[in-house]
Amino acid sequence: MYRWELEKRTYPLKFVWKISRGQSSDKTLNFVKLTKDGKQVWGEIAGITTDESKNQFLESEWKRFLEANPQSLEEIFNLELPTHLEFGTSSAMTHFLAAEENQTLSDFLGVSDFSSLSTSFSLPILKTEELAPFFEKFELSRFPALKLKVSHKLSHENCHELAQLYNGPIRVDANESFESADEVLLFMDQIKDLNIQFIEEPLKRNSEEEYKKLKMASPIPIFADESIQRDIFDEGFKDQFHGINVKLMKAGSYQRALHNIEKAKELAKKHGLMMI
Repeated sequence: MYRWELEKRTYPLKFVWKISRGQSSDKTLNFVKLTKDGKQVWGEIAGITTDESKNQFLESEWKRFLEANPQSLEEIFNLELPTHLEFGTSSAMTHFLAAEENQTLSDFLGVSDFSSLSTSFSLPILKTEELAPFFEKFELSRFPALKLKVSHKLSHENCHELAQLYNGPIRVDANESFESADEVLLFMDQIKDLNIQFIEEPLKRNSEEEYKKLKMASPIPIFADESIQRDIFDEGFKDQFHGINVKLMKAGSYQRALHNIEKAKELAKKHGLMMI
């Protein structure tokens, strides 16, 4: 029988991480330890903040998980846990099952392995005058792309400042900070001459009509992030977004993330939907 344990660890950050929803100088992660027959594996639960209500919610859901004591992936999925907890538990079991079959995770999931992958560096929300020292300190010119966190305030100023420092593509992540499609379009007009690769989730999730309006008029690709939760990903996305950002913690499992990727590929063939 599987034995489940939860271990909390807090890590200091190299810099204050600030996005439109708040800021933090450290990061608290919870790790799931799964043990059976002397073997153990780990799964990660990200997305936990210092918000006490969110931590209490995790504790209550973890208690519900332990009471159910799932012994298979299907049993975990049937619990319909919060996606970050579902990923922590299901990923641990997936790693364990792969090890039992003497397979790598890639082989077990039936996907291609890789040795390296291009990535970008994310900059938190900063004052405009803080961007240059931050850029130099962390030697950000070495990255093939940069992601800039913005709020509706100082958004275009920071984009222009970063473009002065960096020649590569800039990915703008607004984390739902704009109120309307018109507000986003004004922002886009202010940065239209910059090398902006896409803008990620500028409006509140579930703002379906505003996203439709925005996509029809947008000169810059719009990518979904917070709007993708568990299985909430269907044909309707093609009318709201040019692309999607697939994240394991929001998908809830390796398996569902792969499902979302296949769905995105299907929509790409039909409607040109992109994916990162």
